[in-house]
Amino acid sequence: MININKFKELVYTVANKNGRGTLTPEQFNSLAKSALYTYTNNQLSNWRQYNPGQPTPQTSLDLDSLSQSKLRHLKETRSIRVIDGEANLPNGVNTDVNSLVMPDMWMPSKISHKYSSNGNLIQKGVKLVKDMEWDDIISSDIIFPTKKRAVANMKSNSLQVEPKALLNLVNLTYIRNPTDPEWKYSVENGRPVYDDINSIDLDAPESAMNEIAMIALELIASKIRDGELLQASTSMENKGV
Repeated sequence: MININKFKELVYTVANKNGRGTLTPEQFNSLAKSALYTYTNNQLSNWRQYNPGQPTPQTSLDLDSLSQSKLRHLKETRSIRVIDGEANLPNGVNTDVNSLVMPDMWMPSKISHKYSSNGNLIQKGVKLVKDMEWDDIISSDIIFPTKKRAVANMKSNSLQVEPKALLNLVNLTYIRNPTDPEWKYSVENGRPVYDDINSIDLDAPESAMNEIAMIALELIASKIRDGELLQASTSMENKGV
């Protein structure tokens, strides 16, 4: 976790040229959240890196072990009941088989299920298929879904699973949404003073502080229309500072 006050001090130190980079606590909290979500999304799969004829980004959760390491604190694995072919997706309200609330899902990573065969416990992956593939697969006479070839389709708040008569439990591994950071404060002599007890730190590894700070500085530069700050922060982000 990145201490929210240290992050704020770093961002303000770089941005506060002639006092122009100073933000209200509410503005800073909004900025920190946006920068954190941009950083997290870049580790998942940076859409800006896709090119025609080369539909694979340079960095993504599936390809890059570094991205996997950077996001391991957000990875959740939950066992979810399948009822009549439907498994509730994690949304911060739905519970797993242990009746524990599942944090909001950002992106699925792996779906699997277990079954017995000749006295052995087998674990097989459940293939997540697109909407346009679903009907063809479940109506196929050749490669219809079985325990060995189970499939799932993501709906707005659930997974539709086949063969629904044979699956009653799925194991879902996913990347959860990061916790929203918040710099809490009390007011002393008319000035906001950091409240370390009630503040919420950035939900990212300490090693990512500079990278997230550069994203935040780009946002500040756009807000105050500072071309020099924007150019400098973009350059530092590209260099991996």
